[in-house]
Amino acid sequence: GNSASIMSRICVKGVGKNTNEKQLRELFSSKGEVTDVKVITSKDGKSRKFAFVGFRTELQATEAQKHFNNTFIGMSKISVEMAKKFNDQSLKELKQKFAEKKTKGSKTKNASDDESEEPEPKEPQKKTKDSS
Repeated sequence: GNSASIMSRICVKGVGKNTNEKQLRELFSSKGEVTDVKVITSKDGKSRKFAFVGFRTELQATEAQKHFNNTFIGMSKISVEMAKKFNDQSLKELKQKFAEKKTKGSKTKNASDDESEEPEPKEPQKKTKDSS
């Protein structure tokens, strides 16, 4: 099945706008057998400055992560981490973390805004893990 390859993916953050999948494949294949490369783009086709690189084995992915983390592609400093298992659950939690970070900073300004508090209680119910 496909499941074996999930943890042999790395997430490359900070890739330059002009860095393409071919360049990434060439760079990362020095550390292992690259199975797939995906630069993440926004709806209008602009690079969101991060990419996923899949390797044949988890060991290769780990080696590449260590080797390329905090290195440069051209002028762009990249950070590399192991890609999480990207199911809906982790995406939701990621988005929530970002949302929480943003609101924490601005809470002090609009503490009088009680409306901003309302959506929060609904959130934890999404996190029920038993469904998986």
